[in-house]
Amino acid sequence: MVRNGMPEEVKTGAVKIIREKKVVEKNYDDDVDLVFVFNALTGDEYDKVNIRLGLMQHLCQNAIPKVFMLKYILQYPDIEELRSFYTALEPVVYKENSYVVRAGKSNYRMLIITEGVVVCTDNTGANVARFEKGFAVNEAYKKLTTRRSEKLEQQQKKIDEWLSRNSVPDDLQTLVMEHIKSSNLLEKNLDAEVDVKYLFSIGLSWDIEYRIKKQICINSLSKVPVLEGVNEDVLSRICMSLEPLVLPQHSCIFYPLSAIDRMLIVVEGEITVTKTTYNRRSTETKRGHVERMIKKRDVIGEELLTWAFPIVSESSESHPAILEKYVECPTKVEAFALTKEGLESVVAYYTDGINSFEQLEKGRDGVADTDGASRSTTTIDQRLDRLIQLQSDMAQQHRDEMANQGRKLDKIMEAFGIINRELVLPDE
Repeated sequence: MVRNGMPEEVKTGAVKIIREKKVVEKNYDDDVDLVFVFNALTGDEYDKVNIRLGLMQHLCQNAIPKVFMLKYILQYPDIEELRSFYTALEPVVYKENSYVVRAGKSNYRMLIITEGVVVCTDNTGANVARFEKGFAVNEAYKKLTTRRSEKLEQQQKKIDEWLSRNSVPDDLQTLVMEHIKSSNLLEKNLDAEVDVKYLFSIGLSWDIEYRIKKQICINSLSKVPVLEGVNEDVLSRICMSLEPLVLPQHSCIFYPLSAIDRMLIVVEGEITVTKTTYNRRSTETKRGHVERMIKKRDVIGEELLTWAFPIVSESSESHPAILEKYVECPTKVEAFALTKEGLESVVAYYTDGINSFEQLEKGRDGVADTDGASRSTTTIDQRLDRLIQLQSDMAQQHRDEMANQGRKLDKIMEAFGIINRELVLPDE
């Protein structure tokens, strides 16, 4: 009573009834909580009804104004309406770590918290809201879920706009949105800015990510002088190795005399290339004028290819190219980056002889040339389809083998049963 700040007349009346009914003596092992107190005050007697209503009113008076549909009760009070409302309330106690309502289930009750804390978690288990004494949980939960639902719709709309802005075809956009909705991929961070790095961090499947990168980047790659005339299969492999990257406004990508360690394909934003002058006496590097502006779908850092990709460049160097200019971001820049390591993996794919796809295809689709090596004229997309089919065939073969083993075991057990029957003597 004291902990909940009960008015003196309510506290005195409740304690008197509890003593007269000897509730404590009869239930001395029970926890004293909301249910205990209200059970002690059950009855139709006038004083008991009034004490119960007094308790209800005091415990709930701070929560009612927060419930939109109940505000009128306080604005235009009516004794009978108040009595009807408070009479309809029922005391309830939830154990620690129990559920009030689970995700996906309907909640048909409003809880007015008088003691303890109720937390609302998302599908990852992270707390997204905390309701304490004086809150009407269902009302607050509805507001919370409405806000989250609105944020979810806004985030989906932003992703859809990003895909449209970057010329991702409608069928692929539909595939992305269906995958996002079915997997609840956006629940973890509804407030994040939608950019290329975010889109590739929410858990899209590998094939969807690859198709987006290929759709956005393959035309830009084909226009790079070093890659002109290169087979599309090689360009597709480069797309696989691209990494999403976001560069903040005013950041510097390359400084003068720095090694070019990556190539960028711009998705959003602009990059400036500024000419520099070098004073040998003072050993100072000074900025000149902006001589080049890199915009959407342009490539910067293509010099990386001339030393790390000998398969397409006859003039490859044994060391990385050195840039003598400032390459900076006057705006936020979204890009796909091909790093030295990523490029080396592309080179290794074509120079290691038999690649991983061909190893799976060996003995089935490989064609021996005059040197006895396995070769294939299929594209990477065709190889991916073939790999999926091979995996499916292997799984089916495994299921067939298990079924055969099961039939053999059934025959053995059947034979064993026959032997047993032959050994059993009839009763005489």
